Order: sequence, then C-alpha cells, then structure tokens
Amino acid sequence: MHPATVVALDIGGSSVKSGRVVDGAPDGEVVVTPLVRDAPASAIVEALAAAIRVVAPGDRDFVVAAAVPDPFDHAAGVSRMTHKFGALFGVPLGPLLGAALGRELGIRWCNDAAAAVAGEARAGAGTGLRTVLGVTLGTGLGAALVRDGGVVARAGGFVVGNLWRATLPDGRSADTAFAARTLQAAVDAGEAARFAEELAAFLAPVVAAADADIVTV
Repeated sequence: MHPATVVALDIGGSSVKSGRVVDGAPDGEVVVTPLVRDAPASAIVEALAAAIRVVAPGDRDFVVAAAVPDPFDHAAGVSRMTHKFGALFGVPLGPLLGAALGRELGIRWCNDAAAAVAGEARAGAGTGLRTVLGVTLGTGLGAALVRDGGVVARAGGFVVGNLWRATLPDGRSADTAFAARTLQAAVDAGEAARFAEELAAFLAPVVAAADADIVTV
C-alpha cells in the first residue's frame, strides 16, 4: 500500500507555491510557479496544473490540498474574487484542473491564512501554545486564529478572517496598508519601525479579544 500523498498548493496573487507531503511530512522541495492575476482562465488553470505536475509523483495516487485567498467558496471550489483572478469568478476549479491533468482529481480548498496559521500552531512558532493569532503579509493582508488546534472564526466582536476588509483611522484599507509591497516600501524608506507600530496598533484589540499567546507574522 502506497503512503498517503498530498500535493499542497499555496495560491497567491503573483505565484503558486507547490510541494509534496507524504504521511504528514514534507517530501522534497517547494516549487514556485508564477501566476498572472489578470490572465485568462485557461492560463491560470494551466499554471496551477503545472504547479501540481512538477511535484506530483507520476506512479502514485495523490490528493490536492489548496490554500486560496478569500472570498472563495471552499466547499464548492469556486472563486468569488473580483480584485484578482477575475477570469475564474464563479467557475468550479476542481473539474478544470482535473481535465488539465487528464485525471480525476480529489481536491480540498481552504483559506490561505488559516492554513498558514494552523501550520504555525501545529509545527511552527505556536507549537505547544493554546491560542495562536497569525497574519500573512502578501498581495494583501490575511489573518486567522487557531485555538486548541482548530481554526476559530471570531475573537470577541472581530471576524478574524475579515480583518483585511477593515479601514484604518486615516482611511487606508488594511489590505493595502499591510501588504508585502507596502512593507517593502517602508523598508526601502527606512520606515520599517513605523510599519511595525501601525500593524501592532491594528492587531492589539484583536490580540486582547482572543487572549492570544503569540502573534505570528
């Protein structure tokens, strides 16, 4: 009997990271495949299929676990994004990927920030701690809360997964204010400390509401 093999995808705004997991442990290198966020649907699907092919074992069955930004219908595998990957809006992705790979494909979808923070809680900086709040700084802002090993949607009055929708006191969108490109611009301008202070001030009430043991960034 072959070991359980999972192809893990982390789909971001400019690239998809893919890797293979065997019996719960990483097996091989993580591969980065570029994505063009405003490309036609066929090009995006082919890039995702290529990311699977490059790490998928050719002689064994595997399933795919894909982490994607919101808004996304995880149960149906349907993107609801309009700010990126607009060509995929409303399209069931599983069958398209299966067709591109020429095989029936088992695939599960989850929020990218939730996957990242769950990983930190299980095997990263949050190992052994009860409550882990994490944010991801990429094309935009992601956030998730893990308590006792499970993803928790709310912390007090905050819907943690929707923090990217928040507006800062100066009118800026949190999704823009705490994007990776904004951080890079702050670093280039010698203002990394200001960026960190703004992020800390933004997260402080969520940390208090969640009674978080750690914040991962």
